[in-house]
Amino acid sequence: MKRIVLYIALIACGICHAQEIPQISLTYDELSSDSFNDGTLTLKEGEENTTYNIKIRRRGAISQSYDKPSYAIKLVNELGDKLNASLLGMRDDNYWILDAMAPDKARMRNRVSMDLWLAFSHRPWYNDLEPKCINGYNGRFVEIYVNNTCQGIYCLSERVDRKQLKLKKYSEKQGIRGALYNTITWAGTASFKAPQTTPDNQNSTWDAWELKYPDIKDEEPITWQPLYDLLTFVNESDPETFSDEIENRIDLPVYIDYILFCQLISARDNTAKNVYLSFYDINNEKALFTPWDLDHSWGRQYNGSIEATTTILFEGNNLTDRLYTDFPDFENIVNTRWAELRETYFNIEYIDNIFAQYFTLFSENNADMTEKEIWNNHNSLSINISDEQEYIHNWTIERLQFLDRLYNYISEQEPTKVTSHHLNNNPGNKIIDNGQLLIIKDGIRFDLRGRRIPDGQ
Repeated sequence: MKRIVLYIALIACGICHAQEIPQISLTYDELSSDSFNDGTLTLKEGEENTTYNIKIRRRGAISQSYDKPSYAIKLVNELGDKLNASLLGMRDDNYWILDAMAPDKARMRNRVSMDLWLAFSHRPWYNDLEPKCINGYNGRFVEIYVNNTCQGIYCLSERVDRKQLKLKKYSEKQGIRGALYNTITWAGTASFKAPQTTPDNQNSTWDAWELKYPDIKDEEPITWQPLYDLLTFVNESDPETFSDEIENRIDLPVYIDYILFCQLISARDNTAKNVYLSFYDINNEKALFTPWDLDHSWGRQYNGSIEATTTILFEGNNLTDRLYTDFPDFENIVNTRWAELRETYFNIEYIDNIFAQYFTLFSENNADMTEKEIWNNHNSLSINISDEQEYIHNWTIERLQFLDRLYNYISEQEPTKVTSHHLNNNPGNKIIDNGQLLIIKDGIRFDLRGRRIPDGQ
């Protein structure tokens, strides 16, 4: 079979000036969706080259229907056993994801969303015990070349797993400690509906859920009990018991942040499907929520179509419904948290700057034009990343205005919509001034709303 060589060029996230792009060369003889196949990975940073043996496969479910493939990569040693390494400044690990972001017209929604989540969300309840836990994942943008032919923008990412969340490990002496589950369908229990069946501890899937840890593939014993108990409690506890005990059953500050985060970005896919739920120690039974796979966001649905700015999420979710009904003053708690976030991380300038950093990186490296040249009109999706910046900005303004009304927040300043005149994608017109990304046009400074900034400010 024809040997395939992939070259990956790194675009380091969060840096708003042109830079040398490191390269990764991947080689393999065969690519499968069902199994990992042998290959090599060579990482070139500056003058240094590091080569790893790897296992590689095509990854994803719905994403496999797109022409632009995503990849899963495992680093292995010469004997084929797993090998941990830090790639591009991220965690030391053997398993890596190359996300194609095929349905995302901006090629950055997932990364921007996770950057925002990691910046504002409450730390997990066990943070004092595990200060290095990350309730999410880091990622770096890359460009891929297949046989010296560019395949466009990808994001090299960490995974959500036991190691990332610092869950307690299974051991023969102590038995099962940490547990990690994720939803894989839109079935009833994904929205915390009452279980209709009893889970079987011999199977790694049950109802809408898949068990990710402990690992049945490694012949570790597994348990569905903490998840089953939580679902049963949400559906069967009386109002007084629910009110008294729910804060011991879930990490409530994180879950409130999760609700508001999904509402902000209109991540419908993440209200039932695409949810991680974990237990640091099943002897404690307090559940933590973690978002992932956030392409359905910021005004686009899972297939790239337009998302309304007036969508209200979590309706029909039994956990959220019961919190509003039975937890004292929950509506006021949520509204207060929304107001707090609107003054900080949910501010349009803050959001614009996260996006602008990546739009600038893409334009400075011509990655946005390359993506359009390669993938425009594939799978009936038109790709114009520079136009998408204006769309996201204006959609977000309307979304914020709608949610301000929903959460009874009165903004002191009305955000301004922009046109492509304000969001000029000429990289020479963008600068960083005191940590703020600004636009320079005809010698005049503008913020990302297109408002002129007086000299001296």
